[in-house]
Formats: sequence, structure tokens, C-alpha cells
Amino acid sequence: MAVNLVPLRIEMLAQEVVDAQSSFIRGKGLFIKIEFIQGLPLLMGDRDLLIQVFNNLINNALKFTQEGGITVFISLQDEKDVLICIRDTGIGIAPQDRERLFEKFYQVGGGGRHVGGTGLGLAICKEIVQRHGGRIWAESDAGKGSSFNFTIPVKS
Repeated sequence: MAVNLVPLRIEMLAQEVVDAQSSFIRGKGLFIKIEFIQGLPLLMGDRDLLIQVFNNLINNALKFTQEGGITVFISLQDEKDVLICIRDTGIGIAPQDRERLFEKFYQVGGGGRHVGGTGLGLAICKEIVQRHGGRIWAESDAGKGSSFNFTIPVKS
């Protein structure tokens, strides 16, 4: 996977993705919003690949959220990384599934319903984030929603 790093504002990139997804998500009776701190630093990133990460994580959140919605939070972590958090109000992820989320072809059950997909999306997100020098992880309580988090180093 080739990574074409260019200077970018991650909050502007995220806003583009949220804007593009908002009418579809609102059409399902859910909300989507973005919150970020002012003055975030410039990042070196591959625009297309990071859009792919945002789209994948938002679409996954949508698959497992029946009411409420999705919030994208962006903040600075330790002055070295930007932290992106995509939080939903969905069904959550059982502890035994969280350990395998980023494995190729692994799919979490959708509470007795088929949610589709190939089981590659999160593995691809992990690869993209790691190629940017960041890390990705999930936090969740079954029945209380999930938070997919990733970091991207700030431009040096």
C-alpha cells in the first residue's frame, strides 16, 4: 500500500466525511456530529487513505447503531499525536470480540442480525493508521456503544 503524505488538517478532512455521510445517516433517524479542539496542528497524511479510515469506521458504527448516533471527536494527545475518536450509541462489542476486531476476515455478530461486510475493513484501517505512524484500538461496553480510536503523529 503506497502512502502519499501531504500536509493536511485532519479536522477539515473529518468534516468533509461527516458532511458527505450526514444526510444518509439522518435519513435513518440517527445523528452524526463532529467536535474538535481549535488550533489542531498540521498533519502529514494520505488524504485518500484517511478518508477511507473515516468512512469505514463511520459505516461500521452505523451498522450497529439503531438509535442515537455517531460523534467524531478530535483532540491533541501529548502534543505528539492527534487523537481521533468515533463513538456510537450502538449495541457495543463483547469483550471476547474486541481482541480480534482488527484481524482479517473476522466479523462481530450483530446481535442476531446479519450486518454484512467482508471482515476486512478494520484490518485495512489498522494497516493505514500504522503506515501513518499511528495506532488504532476499540473501547466498548456491550449494550452501551463503542468507540474506535486512532492516532496520527503531528507534523514535525
